[in-house]
Amino acid sequence: MSEQDAPEVPPQAVIIAGPNGSGKSTCSVALLTQFVEFVNADLIAQEITGHTRAGADIGAGRLFLEQIERLARQRRDFAIETTLATRSLADRIVQWRRDGYRVHLVFLWLPSADLAVQRVAFRVRSGGHSVPESTIRRRFTAGLRNLFRIYIPIVDTWRVYDNSRGADPVLIASGVKDGPVKIAEPDAWRGLLQEYGS
Repeated sequence: MSEQDAPEVPPQAVIIAGPNGSGKSTCSVALLTQFVEFVNADLIAQEITGHTRAGADIGAGRLFLEQIERLARQRRDFAIETTLATRSLADRIVQWRRDGYRVHLVFLWLPSADLAVQRVAFRVRSGGHSVPESTIRRRFTAGLRNLFRIYIPIVDTWRVYDNSRGADPVLIASGVKDGPVKIAEPDAWRGLLQEYGS
C-alpha cells in the first residue's frame, strides 16, 4: 500500500478531567508531551491577568473555547483540561466526532470532596491558584454525575483513575464507545456507579 492509499489518521482530542485538586495539570504534563496544543483555562487566565482569580474566569473561559474551536477547525490534535462540572463540552464532543475526531477522556478521581478541598489548600500554600471551597464541592459532585450521565457515553475511549494514592494514578476502569467496561478496581468502580451512575 502506498502512502497515497494509506488511510488518513484521524485527529485526536484528549480531555483530562477531574475535580479541582485531582492533579489534572500535573498529569497533563506527563501524559501529553506529544501534544503540541494543550488548552488550559487556568493558564489562559494567568496569561491575561497575571493570576488565576475568579474575575479572570469569564475572559479565560471565552478564550479557552475560542482556542479549542480554532484547533478543531484546523483538524489539529489537542488536549484540554476540565472538571466536567457543566454540560458545555457535550455538544462540542459530538461535533468533533462527527468531524472525524477520536475523542479520549481521562478522569482523575478523588474519593471525597474533602480531599479535593485539602489538595487545593495545599496548592495555594505552594503558590498555586485558589478555588472557593463551595465551588470545589459543587464541581466535585457535578463532575462525577456528568462523567457517567453525559460524557462516558459520547467519547470514543475513556479511563477513570484513582489519583489519591500517591505518585502514580491507579486505573479503576476503562472502556470504548458502545463496548464492554474493563474493571481494574471492582470495589471503587462499584462505589462510583452506586453514587453517581444512576
